[in-house]
Amino acid sequence: MQISKIKKGKKRFNIYIDGEFSLAVCEETLLKMDLYERKELTEKKLGKIRNLEENVRAKDYALNLLSYRPRTRRELLRRLKEKKFALAIAEETVSKLEQSGLVNDYDFAVYFVETFRDRRGIYRLKNDLFRLGVEREVIDRVLADVPVDEKETATNLIDRWLRIHRTRDEKTRRKLINYLVQRGISWSILSDLNNYIKTEITE
Repeated sequence: MQISKIKKGKKRFNIYIDGEFSLAVCEETLLKMDLYERKELTEKKLGKIRNLEENVRAKDYALNLLSYRPRTRRELLRRLKEKKFALAIAEETVSKLEQSGLVNDYDFAVYFVETFRDRRGIYRLKNDLFRLGVEREVIDRVLADVPVDEKETATNLIDRWLRIHRTRDEKTRRKLINYLVQRGISWSILSDLNNYIKTEITE
């Protein structure tokens, strides 16, 4: 079989083999596989081209996701599988990104805690990080390295909530407690702030 034509599209190059469209590849694949018109191909060579193109597409998609915010290994794998990339290609892509330092669950957890520690308690931070695929050992190490003042977080959440909710009665207090629990504030902190909450509610 022979490449009869290479036609440049908006984002990829359309490859025609023996007069018929066969596949579209990006410039990286075109250059790496040294593709040009009238080049002879075998089925094995064509398979390598398709495999490389899938790898490049997976890498580009992952890098695009990372351009918005950091991601965990599990999160990237899930998104790649949702895009119908083969598991082997998804795992290889994420492993290469890990090796280059672009994916690191410890660094992600640091970013996450620093971003949300003023809005979420320790329990919520731990739960959210675990749900995103960070190992518990890594979570514990990050929380030991990154200071989180849960009492200050809870106080700020209380003040913020009461600015919105003007009613001051027992029902309001229960709603506030439920809100703080949902935010992952521990019961020990809630107990410490019980008098503060009562004072603010009765004002």
